[in-house]
Amino acid sequence: MIIALMALKRVAPDSFLGALIPEHLGLSLLCLIPVYVYAAVLRIHLVRDLARGVKIVREAVLENKKKIDSDDSTSFRIFVTVSGSSPPLTFQVPEEVHDSLVKGQAIRISYAPRSMVVLELQSNGYHYLPVE
Repeated sequence: MIIALMALKRVAPDSFLGALIPEHLGLSLLCLIPVYVYAAVLRIHLVRDLARGVKIVREAVLENKKKIDSDDSTSFRIFVTVSGSSPPLTFQVPEEVHDSLVKGQAIRISYAPRSMVVLELQSNGYHYLPVE
């Protein structure tokens, strides 16, 4: 794909096709590679956990929650303290989960340990189950 883009870029810059392809396109595509690699590794860990039937269920307390804005996306994180774990565990959750929880709230969380993906979350009157 990169070779094809390089071949296309050799088109004269004043031609119609040359004007459509920005000079930094190849660099932009190279910058996306780590994102796709991270997503693929995360998915592999999740598939392995689920195939082995590995799921951890814990009673915990919501230590903190954070909204992280970047140029092109927004992600929502929760930090959960489980009894017996010194640093809080961090999970990425959908916006509706983030907004429904309050700091200091007791929760029951089920997650895949290697990928740290929330499989189920329960709190006072709130139940999050990503796939039914």
